[in-house]
Amino acid sequence: MESPKLKYFLALVVLILLNSCQKKEVINVVNPPSELVSFIAENMPKSQFFTIDASTLSYVNGAQNSNIAFPSGCLKTPDGRPVYTGKIEIELKELFTKKDMLLSGILPTANNLMLVSGGEIYMRAMLNGVELGKVDTAEIKVTIPVLDNLLADTTQMRVFYSDASTLFSSKSANQWGDPKGNVTRVDSGSNHRYIFNIEKLNWINCDYFYNEGGAKTIVSAVTQDTSFNIKNTMIILSIDGINSMIPMFEAANHVFTIAQEIPIGKAVTFVAIANKNNQFYVAYSETQIGKNHKQGLTMIPITPDQLKAQLDKLK
Repeated sequence: MESPKLKYFLALVVLILLNSCQKKEVINVVNPPSELVSFIAENMPKSQFFTIDASTLSYVNGAQNSNIAFPSGCLKTPDGRPVYTGKIEIELKELFTKKDMLLSGILPTANNLMLVSGGEIYMRAMLNGVELGKVDTAEIKVTIPVLDNLLADTTQMRVFYSDASTLFSSKSANQWGDPKGNVTRVDSGSNHRYIFNIEKLNWINCDYFYNEGGAKTIVSAVTQDTSFNIKNTMIILSIDGINSMIPMFEAANHVFTIAQEIPIGKAVTFVAIANKNNQFYVAYSETQIGKNHKQGLTMIPITPDQLKAQLDKLK
C-alpha cells in the first residue's frame, strides 16, 4: 500500500533526455489534496479553438502569444492522405508561466528533480470530427514567448512529445519519446522567443534539468500546526528567475521536504496553498537558502481570487 507522502506525487509523464539517452525522465504532477482538486480544475488553463484553411498557409495565434504556422498539406488523415482542402479546427493549450503550471497541477519536475521549462503546449487538429496527424515531411513552425524574467539556457533545451490527449489524468503515466529537435532563441530588444519545428501534434514540451554548481543543502518547510498537512496543503519550492518548481512531500507531521539539494544562497520562493474547512489559506515567503534550510510557513486566510493574484507574483 502506498504511504500518504508518496501519494502526494503522481508520476505522469516519461521523457528521454537527448544528453542521456539511456535515462527515462518522469515528469511529476502534483496529486493535489482532495480539498484543492476542484480549485485546480476550475483554474487550469483552458483550451483555445481556431479554424484554419487547409488550402493555404495559416497561422494560429494563442492568447499567451504563441504562434504556430500550418502550411497547406502539413496535416494528414488517419490513413495518411495529406489534407489540402477544408476547414480544420485547431485546439491549443498554453502553459508558460509558473502560475499556469501550478494551477494545472503540472510542475516541471522529473524523477523528483527540478527541470527548467521553456513552456508546454498542447495541439490537436480535427476535420469533420476526424483527428488529423502531421505529415512527416512537412514543417510546422512553433514560436512561443520567453518571459523576460525567465531566460532559460536555450543551448540545453530540447523538444519532447507525448501522444496522450491529456496530461491531466490522475490514472495514467504517459510516455514522452526521444527528443526530435533543438530549440532556437531569438532576442530582439525586450522581445524574446523560442522557435522550433515540431514533428507531431498533441503535447509538446521543451526543458532541461536544473543543475547549478556550488555548495548545496537540504531544504524543508514546516507549517504552523498539524492541521495544515498533506491532506489539505500543497507546498511548492520555486527557484526565482527561472521556470523551475518542485512540490514538497510530507516527511513528518506538517514537515515537508524535497529529495533534491538546493544551492546555498539561492533566491527562492516557498508557496503553500491549503483548503481547510472550505476556507483557503496561503503562505508566501521569498528568501535565500541557508545551510540546512528549514522554512517556517504561517498560513493566512485568503479568497480564491486573492490566491490567484498572489500566484501572479511568482518570479
